[in-house]
Amino acid sequence: MYSLKNVKSFDTDDGYAFSATIYKGKEKIATVENSGRGGCNFYHFVTMQASLDFKEFVQTTEHKDDFEADDSYVEELFIEWEKEKTYKRWCKKAIVFRLKTDEGEGFRTISPKNKAAWSDTLKMMYIAKIKAEHGDNIEEILNERYV
Repeated sequence: MYSLKNVKSFDTDDGYAFSATIYKGKEKIATVENSGRGGCNFYHFVTMQASLDFKEFVQTTEHKDDFEADDSYVEELFIEWEKEKTYKRWCKKAIVFRLKTDEGEGFRTISPKNKAAWSDTLKMMYIAKIKAEHGDNIEEILNERYV
């Protein structure tokens, strides 16, 4: 429902600082920033209604009882954004997949020794090989998210 775009972040002595744009679907509803000095987030909503809708939605999430519910929810969005960014970077260099029988949250990777030869055709060949070898035991091939 809500997502972050235009995220900029960096580490500070007290954690991390960031700024981002909050979207509801395809509509920009706010900007959010945190200076990384241990305080709460600062929100700049496009309209008062967007602010009310956002706060109402957060109250339907697992964060509704948190002290700073809005901040907790945005932190969850930020963590998800960071994961997606990492996954996309991995997928540029390798086929990244996970089997149903794998323990933990890790992924397996397959990449060619010659990185210069890493073409879309070669990637599709590796994916086909993984599917043939592991079949129904494949939980996910991350590369298929970003095709």
